[in-house]
Amino acid sequence: MTIGRRRAMSLWLAAFLVACKKSPSPSPGAMPFGPPIELRLERALAIEINDDFQPSGLALRAERLLTVSDKHDSTIHEIVLGETRATLRTFVGFAPPADGSEPLDFEGIAVDADGALLVVSETRYRALRIDLGGGATWLTPPLEAIGKSAGLFRKYNANLEGIARLADGRLLLAAERETRGLIELPANGDLSRARAWAMPESIYAVPAGRDTDFADLSVDGRQVYVLERNSHLVVRIERTAERWEEREAWSYATTENDPRFAYRDSRYGVAEGLAIDHDHVYLVTDNNRLPRVADPNDRRPQLFVFAKPGK
Repeated sequence: MTIGRRRAMSLWLAAFLVACKKSPSPSPGAMPFGPPIELRLERALAIEINDDFQPSGLALRAERLLTVSDKHDSTIHEIVLGETRATLRTFVGFAPPADGSEPLDFEGIAVDADGALLVVSETRYRALRIDLGGGATWLTPPLEAIGKSAGLFRKYNANLEGIARLADGRLLLAAERETRGLIELPANGDLSRARAWAMPESIYAVPAGRDTDFADLSVDGRQVYVLERNSHLVVRIERTAERWEEREAWSYATTENDPRFAYRDSRYGVAEGLAIDHDHVYLVTDNNRLPRVADPNDRRPQLFVFAKPGK
């Protein structure tokens, strides 16, 4: 082991022990995968925006990086990457179902088998399907009762936060926090076979003063990943016979806490969208228009492009 790696592991262990003093203790047999691997940053791109655009999910469709904003109820945007910054353009506009006056608060985005887009509405507790012609229909009924039966959705504005379509056609949806968890829907849409799990504890330490959370989901082939925003982690999760469980993790803490990229209010993590392909891990921030430490006039969200470990 190199000196640099020994030092990195020592620093991680010290942080882990401090955090554990105020964090739930990991379950017996936890941490079988070793400390998280720190992701190597390739590009950090501020995203040029013209209004109150707040990204809340990421997905890749035919190598195009798509995002949804929790402040925009009728548009899916594409993030166009440049060398020093990123820009937004409309990918598809749509008319959302007119079934209430409350904003839909879209969180999370995924791609269906036929290329249609799937997003979740936090206020409606349900998933919406958007075709590329602009048609939008509810894909699921409200899932509030299913989540609450497992102890989810107990806190205001902490409901559905991510969506993923699994390789076999099942849908996986993430409940954000207090208590975080997952809802799994069968490929045939039979809600009588839906499952929900509360996952309040993590096998990884959570920084003191923060709660465990799920901020987004992403699928790369048959591998499923969850964004744990408050821990600055991308964690692979795996389905066992009984439940979903955390596996190995990648950390982006060094990047998010770097003074060049950090925001002035760092009480909580700010990454809200995750996408993964063969070579890269993409993360987008929702900084709620907070300024950056390095420039108090810069309130733009950022896209981080990391090299995928092992590539």
